[in-house]
Amino acid sequence: MIPSLQLGAEFNAGVEEVNPLLTWFLASFGASIDLGHGLALRYMNDGTRSHGLLDVSRNNAGISLMWIWMETFGVAFFGGF
Repeated sequence: MIPSLQLGAEFNAGVEEVNPLLTWFLASFGASIDLGHGLALRYMNDGTRSHGLLDVSRNNAGISLMWIWMETFGVAFFGGF
């Protein structure tokens, strides 16, 4: 049993210009579960397909292990100031 499970939700909207003649409106959404000790599980959908992520962070930096479109594995590094 997890005593203080923290859940989060996110929604992002944006516009992407593919070329001068084609512009897309993008809407993505997701949910996250904070597991504590700098670990978080996230589910995201980019409006078309799903992604699973495991985030490991300390202070203002971290790494995301990604399962992109539930087909391909990837790694992302992030930092802030």
